[in-house]
Amino acid sequence: MLAIVPEHGHKSLVPVTLYHWYQSAIHRETTVALYPAVLATIKGYASLGTFFLRNDFDLPEALSKFSAEKTSPPTSIAQLLTDIIARLEMPSKGSLFQFVSFPIRSSSSDAILHDGLVPIWKWVKPTSTYRKAGCWEVDLQRALEDGEWSGGKDLSLLIREVSEPTWRAFIASHRTATSFASFASFEKPEL
Repeated sequence: MLAIVPEHGHKSLVPVTLYHWYQSAIHRETTVALYPAVLATIKGYASLGTFFLRNDFDLPEALSKFSAEKTSPPTSIAQLLTDIIARLEMPSKGSLFQFVSFPIRSSSSDAILHDGLVPIWKWVKPTSTYRKAGCWEVDLQRALEDGEWSGGKDLSLLIREVSEPTWRAFIASHRTATSFASFASFEKPEL
């Protein structure tokens, strides 16, 4: 997963854009509200640098243009970003954005973050002395805070997708779900 974090300080809740990187392309994006420092709790977290970019910078568009010109695939997301950023003109107005990457695990072997579906999150840490997993959460910030509190750092992050009606029914229930099957059971029947 690739995340673009606006540089508003790591102590504030900010909108973080997440991009699913799959087979050398960005497939989908979603925006979540996070305290950026909590991303460092994920095992495999890597800071890729901070860049001054136009506020309307469109990473998928820049990637498409760059990929069309490139004859060989990039060796890493870090190298790809470096190559893309190096080709951009320095904007007169913009903001600082931090780029980070981290691995996620999913039951899907291909692209995730599909249209019409909403991501849910869960942390796991089999080596933890205390809790080894959290509950499925609709809020990534809440999942990572719980993981940091209960498992520390080096958390593995799981992602699944559910329909929006299931997501809303789960929120309205004020319950927790440790298994995906129990989360999925919140699907509202059609009337």
